[in-house]
Order: sequence, then C-alpha cells, then structure tokens
Amino acid sequence: MAPYQYIIEHGDAWFVRDQEKLHIADATGLMAVLVDNGDPEDGIAMATLCKHGTYPAVSKYAAELTKKLIAVMPRYADSLEVLAFPVHQDIIDELNACIECTGRIGRFKAFLTDFGARHTEIQINPSVLADHGISTAA
Repeated sequence: MAPYQYIIEHGDAWFVRDQEKLHIADATGLMAVLVDNGDPEDGIAMATLCKHGTYPAVSKYAAELTKKLIAVMPRYADSLEVLAFPVHQDIIDELNACIECTGRIGRFKAFLTDFGARHTEIQINPSVLADHGISTAA
C-alpha cells in the first residue's frame, strides 16, 4: 500500500494515510483534482497535481489560489484547471496512480473523457452539481 491513497469501501471514497482513514465522499459524491497545466512560455509544459479531494474543498482551494496568482503573477492563473469526477473504482485507481507519479496527471483529463465514453451509464447527478454552484445549462 502506498503511503497514502484513496480506497472505496461500500461505495464510499476514503482517504487512507498510515493508520488514519478519512471519509471523503459517499457513492453519489463528487471528487476533484486541481491541475497546473504549466506555462509553455516558461518551458514548463508538464502538468502537476496540486490538490485532490472533495469537489467543494478542491474548488475552494483553486479559487483562493487563483486570486493570489492574479495578484502577483496573473498569467499563471490561466494554467489551473479543476477536474471533477464521480466516485468509481476505475477513477480512484487512476487517481492513486497520479498521486504516486504527479506528472501522470497530465493524462487524467483524457482518462476521464475516455471513462465517460466507456461508461455512459454513469451520470453526474445534476442536483449534486447545483449543490456546488455548477451550472448544468448548455
């Protein structure tokens, strides 16, 4: 077992570190990652995993970080991206792989797109999105 990772038990997502186990989301919950996609102008094109956890916690952190970056280095704020996803074993496995190797996060968005195409039966509940202030309007 890695020093820390996510697991799914009885459909819920848990974060495990050493002997500590923290409930993250129930089976209908929304998780997220904050990715810094780098700045090609600086020669940094590799994506970096900045934060992971529940969608509300990650999106709040992203908003605070974006405000700070805009104040001191505005162009770097554009490289941040929050990717939200449902609790599912395949996604958790890939997230754990990204945690072990942070550079792998650059492929996570494509993984989620492919996952959605393969698992059309899995939908993000619009009420969950509304609870987090996300518009579901096209």
